[in-house]
Amino acid sequence: MNFRSLAILAFCSQVCFARSSPCLVPTTNHTLASTSIIFQLDKNNTWFENIFVRPNGNLLATRLDLPELWSITRGPNNTAGSGSLLYTFPNATSLLGIAPIDHDTYAVVAGNVSMSTFTATPASFAIWTIDVTDPDHPIARPLVRMPEASFLDGITRVNEDIYLITDAVKGEIWRLNITSGEYSAGLSKSVMLPASSSSTRIGVNGVKVRDGYVYFTSTSKGIFGRIPVNKDMVQTSHMEIITSGLTLDDFYLAQDGRAYLATNSENRLFEVLPDGKVRLVAGGLNELTVAGLTAVTRSQDGRTLYVTTNGGMSSPVSCTMVEPAKIVAVKLW
Repeated sequence: MNFRSLAILAFCSQVCFARSSPCLVPTTNHTLASTSIIFQLDKNNTWFENIFVRPNGNLLATRLDLPELWSITRGPNNTAGSGSLLYTFPNATSLLGIAPIDHDTYAVVAGNVSMSTFTATPASFAIWTIDVTDPDHPIARPLVRMPEASFLDGITRVNEDIYLITDAVKGEIWRLNITSGEYSAGLSKSVMLPASSSSTRIGVNGVKVRDGYVYFTSTSKGIFGRIPVNKDMVQTSHMEIITSGLTLDDFYLAQDGRAYLATNSENRLFEVLPDGKVRLVAGGLNELTVAGLTAVTRSQDGRTLYVTTNGGMSSPVSCTMVEPAKIVAVKLW
């Protein structure tokens, strides 16, 4: 039995255990948000990893299974649209996080990630910039290689110079100056390290900055937390755990403090209020609605979330069902 089969069995065991254990997420009687598929690839074992809304309202999506950036055009009222390959990055097998730099220019994390073991090749990661102002002729340039990194994943903009990048294996958040190309190890906590007992060797994953706090998810430890920081991203007080008990991937943080969390192998999208209260937005453990959701962003009018998925590639739904990766629109209440 290969590593991938063992990983799938481990994920399935965790899901079955979750069904028989006390639920860590408050259950409330409410109608789930409506969803629609904007775009879906045509093959299984594909993986959309991260997403960003362009100024024109269309979407950019990175792929983990290939070093590709895709352009997604939405149909009217978030109906089915179209998708096309925008750019293939050299010297990498995977793309991960994406964050804005300027008008239609973005920073992208690229590196080597094995789809059979879901592990990364240390010293393979770099940050690129890409200008998609003219989508027919995108301009991509390597910004900086980071050979000290083990598994770069999420990236977020702090200001016009400073970006934070998570390292899912080292359990730390790097600080990068994109103007100078200088970078340094930043925030590091034990909760950011991968859980030693988990088959998923992924620690800190998503990262956002808002109002003097760095918010983060830690996947195998199931934590969504925040750390108070100063303008230099140095910790100023104790870390807070906002919620725990879910297999968390990336997330979107709204201006009002609400967070929308992707749970990857749990196939569910959750909303977390600033006080820690949690409610289900879309999906279900045994559903393909948002199977293997990896990242979340929000439309410019704030009424719709856009979700990337891997179709259950990391953990088949009900241990049997897999579908091609897709982009899903989730209409908020």
